Amino acid sequence: MKVDFNGSVDELAYIFKVLVESGMITCRTKSEMYDVIVNNFRTKKTEDISKNSLKNKYNVPQLSAVESVNEKMRYLRQLSLKKLAEMSA
Repeated sequence: MKVDFNGSVDELAYIFKVLVESGMITCRTKSEMYDVIVNNFRTKKTEDISKNSLKNKYNVPQLSAVESVNEKMRYLRQLSLKKLAEMSA
């Protein structure tokens, strides 16, 4: 069973890049991380993500993926702020 990712492979690769660069996740090697991603995620368009494709997209993010992920992160921040407000009330 794979996790359905509601976005492109470019976006998935960039999200993991941000998580690694922020220190939120760590991995022994990037190769192992790529294996975990391709073995456990799929997108609407790509059932079986190529490890080489993911690696290339991780190392050279596309502007459209960065923009899209940035917008999604803004939404996540809004959700988090809303939850904080609810918990503080």
